[in-house]
Amino acid sequence: MKNLGAIFINLFFLLTVFSCQTPEPKIYKLDYLSYSNNNQNMDSVEYSKKKDYYIVSGYPDNHSDQWALIWSYCESSMSEEDKAYNHYFRYFYRETDDTPINYQENEKDYFNIDRIENHSNDLILRIEWQEGKPFECIFVKNGEIKLISKICKEIPCKFQE
Repeated sequence: MKNLGAIFINLFFLLTVFSCQTPEPKIYKLDYLSYSNNNQNMDSVEYSKKKDYYIVSGYPDNHSDQWALIWSYCESSMSEEDKAYNHYFRYFYRETDDTPINYQENEKDYFNIDRIENHSNDLILRIEWQEGKPFECIFVKNGEIKLISKICKEIPCKFQE
């Protein structure tokens, strides 16, 4: 009977330790939300724009880890096609109950529409490239802009709380 109690204590300890471990961060692209277009400005000069949206699962608490995770993903996944756009944006949202990795926009009725833009509290970072070069990075925390950085040469930029 004493051995049974020790087994339960050890089992409880192991379950507690394993349940407290944070999952490995992973980034999921929301392909169906991505869009691109070609337009002309007031001077009849053509320009192109593309926006991609991502969900970050297992988002790290450490700001330098956050930046390293997202920036390494951007470097490894940026295609030549992406670099060809005049303006290319990537929006990164943290995974929450409201913004899961399989997020779908929803039009329940005329006044009840759920769009990704409505999830600004889950927005982490917006990065803009111009002509294939990093241009601007905007860190967001709880729906408020915390840092705007022109990141032409300062990558990785530092996030200030």
